[in-house]
Amino acid sequence: MTQRISAIFNRHPLAISLVIAFIIRAIAAWRNYGPFAVDDYQNVIEPAMRFLILGTKPEIPTLRFELLPYAFAWFMKPLYLLGVKRADFLVSFAYFIMGVISLTQIVAMHRIGSLLLDETWRNAMTLFSAIWAIAPIFTNSADIAGPSYILLTFCILHLIRATPEKFAVSAPASPAFKEFLWCGFYLSAAIFFRFSLAPLYFALGAWILIVVGRGAKLRALLFFALGGLITAVIMVTLELLNKKLPFSTAIEFIKYNLGAHIQTQSYGSMPWHLYLVIFMLFPLPLLSFFFWYPMFTAARRYSALTTLLLTFLVSHSLIAFKLERYVIPVMPIMLIFLFAGIQQFSDRPWLRWSYRFLVALNVLMILPVALTMQQRAGVDGAIHAGRLDGIRIAHRIDPWRWAYYGFNRRNPIFTSTMEDLVGAIKGQQDGELHIFRFMYFSQAELAQLESAGMRCRLWKVFRPDFLERVSIRLNPAMNGRRNDTTIYSCQTPKIG
Repeated sequence: MTQRISAIFNRHPLAISLVIAFIIRAIAAWRNYGPFAVDDYQNVIEPAMRFLILGTKPEIPTLRFELLPYAFAWFMKPLYLLGVKRADFLVSFAYFIMGVISLTQIVAMHRIGSLLLDETWRNAMTLFSAIWAIAPIFTNSADIAGPSYILLTFCILHLIRATPEKFAVSAPASPAFKEFLWCGFYLSAAIFFRFSLAPLYFALGAWILIVVGRGAKLRALLFFALGGLITAVIMVTLELLNKKLPFSTAIEFIKYNLGAHIQTQSYGSMPWHLYLVIFMLFPLPLLSFFFWYPMFTAARRYSALTTLLLTFLVSHSLIAFKLERYVIPVMPIMLIFLFAGIQQFSDRPWLRWSYRFLVALNVLMILPVALTMQQRAGVDGAIHAGRLDGIRIAHRIDPWRWAYYGFNRRNPIFTSTMEDLVGAIKGQQDGELHIFRFMYFSQAELAQLESAGMRCRLWKVFRPDFLERVSIRLNPAMNGRRNDTTIYSCQTPKIG
């Protein structure tokens, strides 16, 4: 049976990988309707929901493009036109569309494997791209790293085609200058979504200037620059349509990050080696140690990819504020290094066993990751609070998500301190009310509420999914906002 399945897969590796990836990402979309990060909610999900439901033009910071919330609204619209109004269903459907779009990245990885690897390891890399357990976290989300992840993969594909001799690939009879154009376009398009990748464009341009032969050097650079120009024209057109100055979005991004992450470091400072550690944990912790040397040898062979990766590492490590999700766009490079290294050392028993354990561990992780929803406690709490009747107070609710609560529902009363809360309670008529809050009331706080005339009891608890609880424990400073939310039912004590 195993041999038969293997034979079928070897005949149709790409089709089978795409089907498996579709199933995994469809499950992830069905299960997930929360934002990957606060930025995704503020800059994409909420503006998209307001545009879809209220017809309001998206209002986002000047360092972002309005295209993103518009696109997310378009993804939700087919379901909305069928009469579905629930935010969780609409966001899940948009995530499903994004998951389907992300399948194109697997196609690109398969084509890259056809150029760099033999058939066995090409098929293995294609399948791993489809079943990598971590992928649904960002392929099924509104995070801007997801599109950059796809676009950078296509950039690498065309880079290999443009400079085949630098990747030990048989070269065509005449230079394919259009491949330089597509390489420049896809890389600049990745930068369109995440401006912090801009140093990669200039680093790759410098690499082309160094390695391409004299007779083709200028034409190669010209076509590479034309590819970037296409994206620049698209970017300026979008800005003009939204009554913004040309390149003002990128300029605002630079100004904001200089002020927030360099001059003041207002978002905090992380160790300089954070991204290096993350790369050393790729593709999965525990087993990654066994793949360091094979990947290092592959990195030495593919100088273009190493140039991109080192440029990312240096440029991002120099900034004090760091987040794990910022490494997502360059993960295709690590995946290529992994399988190129495995192929080179595939005759070593220790590596074959390491690879088997890697696949087994990854398979065990697929379902837990696919079923994990980002910021479930805050989102489910907001959805439930929005359906409650009567007086509602939102207290210290950092994970609050207005779109999930419901734009057309009566506003809750917002409070941030116990004094504010007590004042809000005293201003209400006798009867029942609900308090939706982050975490729990202490006994002292419950006594303070009772002294104000309200006897409150814990009514509902909304907890993060398992993997979110793990992330909270590992990095509470950055992930604490994902913790429990609660709803308390409060009643005026009866007298007599």
